This record gives sequence, structure tokens and C-alpha cells, in this order.
Amino acid sequence: MIFNANIPDKTVDKNTTSHKFKHDLMDFFTGSNIKIENCLEIGTNHGWTTHILSKLFNNVTTIDFYENNILEAKKNNNFESNITYIVGDAYTDFTYNDIHIKFDAVFIDCVHDYAHVMSDINRALTYKRDNAPIYLIFDDYGHPESTGVKDAIDDAIKGGLCVERYIGESAGYSYNKETTLIDHEGIILSYGKEN
Repeated sequence: MIFNANIPDKTVDKNTTSHKFKHDLMDFFTGSNIKIENCLEIGTNHGWTTHILSKLFNNVTTIDFYENNILEAKKNNNFESNITYIVGDAYTDFTYNDIHIKFDAVFIDCVHDYAHVMSDINRALTYKRDNAPIYLIFDDYGHPESTGVKDAIDDAIKGGLCVERYIGESAGYSYNKETTLIDHEGIILSYGKEN
């Protein structure tokens, strides 16, 4: 699967994921027998990763606090008909009132501190299908200024989530002069898989 050539790399837009991250994400979900029907994205930004998710999943529900981000994401995905956009606070139950489906995967890239990432993980797990695994995808696992993200993910792994694959650029990669990754750019975890 090849994505739109107009999608910027992280070296161009620090608020998106790298092209390698996007390719690794596509490889993971297209290279296996994983059920990939519904995906929740917590943190839309301008919708570049949303675009990739819309190619992988039948339905994508994406949430962002800022209406301007949602408007930009809609513009960047104007030909995609399988995306539902929600403007709201990802940390209030009210935002999720109209979501009545279960998800096969949740992409988490919202507030980058320990408490919020743990909240995202716990909320994601409530949307797991019965008798099916759920996959949690994270950006900024190795970001040097967002160590709360890595700490929360590492604690979730200690708590029973399984590492499926590291994705994106590796430790030591610099996408601008100020930022060099201290670990992998992203990670995919799973919960509820049969051994």
C-alpha cells in the first residue's frame, strides 16, 4: 500500500509521524490476519495519520480538542468517506457519548504526560471487543521531552499489555535540530490475544 505523496514527513511537520512510522503501521496491519474493521484515534491534529488509518480500517473515529485541527483534517482527507470526526475533550466522558461501537485498534497521540496517556490506555481498553484482541498504537514513545509517554507505556506493559512491534524511526534519529529520539518513535501493543 502506498500513501498520498503529499503527506508530510516528520522532518517537515514535527506534529505528524514519520513516513517510516506510517509505512511500518501499514505493514503491521496489512501483513497479518488481524481484524481491522474499526479504529479510534485520540488526537487528530491535521489528519495525516488519520489518512493512513482510513486506508487500513473500514471505519475511523477521530477526536481532537481543537475545531481548527478537525477542519484541517477534513480538508486533508476530503476524499475519504469512512472517517467520523469529533471535536471534544478526549478526557471527558461526554465526548464519547455518541460512540456505540467497539474498536480493533486505538491510535493514541494526545496529551503527552503520564496521567493522560494512562487515561487514554484505560479508556481504549473499554472499547475492546469481547473475545478479540485490541491493538494500541502510540506515537512519541522515544520523544526526549515527552518521557511521560514512555513511562506510561512501559508501566502498561508491566501491567499486562504485550509489545507487538516498534515502529517508526529508531533511537538516535533527529527529525529537527532540537529533537533526537531516545527510543523508537512509536510502538504497537496488544491486549487480549490468545497465546
